[in-house]
Amino acid sequence: MIEIDMTVSTQFREGNKEAFNMVYLKAATQVYRTALRIVGSVEEAEDIVHDVFVQAHAKRKQFKPGTSLMAWLYRITVNTSCNRLRKRRREQHKWRQWEKESSHESPAVQSVNLIKEEANRKIETILASLPKEQRICLVLRELEGLSYEEIARIVRIPINTVRSRLKRARERVVLIARKGDDDEL
Repeated sequence: MIEIDMTVSTQFREGNKEAFNMVYLKAATQVYRTALRIVGSVEEAEDIVHDVFVQAHAKRKQFKPGTSLMAWLYRITVNTSCNRLRKRRREQHKWRQWEKESSHESPAVQSVNLIKEEANRKIETILASLPKEQRICLVLRELEGLSYEEIARIVRIPINTVRSRLKRARERVVLIARKGDDDEL
């Protein structure tokens, strides 16, 4: 996990625009990657980056000096991403119906899109089958490369809980992937 200098963190908390810009430049890529891996959508991840930094600016006084600003930003990212997933599930059915009704693409393009949708659905199904807590730990560890200690701090759980959630998530992914391979044979 990248770290942000304590001086910059303090200036950020005080509302310094240059410090805010430095934090954004240093952290935006990690915020984006984390959001993308949780929500699985480029557009939503981009929106989440915006939302995270708007929230971080608005709540900057809640950041505790002497702690990791990056861990605080990860926490905002995880919460915002989870909220977005809840919202997506509520709207998913309406969106798919609208897409079907408004499609004016050639049959070849529709066929390619159908294949992509099926692959995305399989990935979504595997990720969606994981409990939210396991998915978050898995994304932060395997895709973001954070240590167990960093994940525990960000998610605010004991390190042994991080280990058990990761173990269960990995076992479940393997089980679902194997089951999917068996179903296709």
